Amino acid sequence: MEQGPTGVQVAQGKLVCAICLNLLKDPVTIPCEHSYCRTCIQDLWNRDQRGIYSCPRCKKEFISTPVVEKKESPAFEKHKVVDPSRNLQENNCSCQHEMKKIFCRTDQQCICYLCLSGQHKDHETVPITTERTEKQRKLRESQQQLKQRIKEQDKEICISVNVLGRKKKTLNLHFPVPLFYEGQKPKD
Repeated sequence: MEQGPTGVQVAQGKLVCAICLNLLKDPVTIPCEHSYCRTCIQDLWNRDQRGIYSCPRCKKEFISTPVVEKKESPAFEKHKVVDPSRNLQENNCSCQHEMKKIFCRTDQQCICYLCLSGQHKDHETVPITTERTEKQRKLRESQQQLKQRIKEQDKEICISVNVLGRKKKTLNLHFPVPLFYEGQKPKD
């Protein structure tokens, strides 16, 4: 595990809390610019009976409980913090074991940058974020079209119900005697 900027350890390209040694969860930065999981640093300070609050990395002491900020430290500038995936392996390419960051429109699948120069060399490809944005736009358009069709069909149903109501009134005026089906006897 190598030391990254601002005291955050970097393990296989991931940002790790120096207290729990896990990926940073709800990361916060304390005044000395070191970053930790919010609960880890708060739990550590709550356990200190002396009332002295210090940074576990640089040992800088604070007289009162420092304000922890949810600000982007330099350690996060080049990293996009995302919600954890249930299965990290599904984000990696099965061929190259690299992160899938490209969408092959020709094959309709996510690929890594190494596959781009191999079997997908002459295919139409875009960054995954571009494809996601495009698919979300198309989905919104489809939803709007469906809502419009539902509105139109509701209107047609209302018109049909009104027409049937008027026809029923007309029939009742022309045929005041109830109609009988074959095999039924009229009631007295």
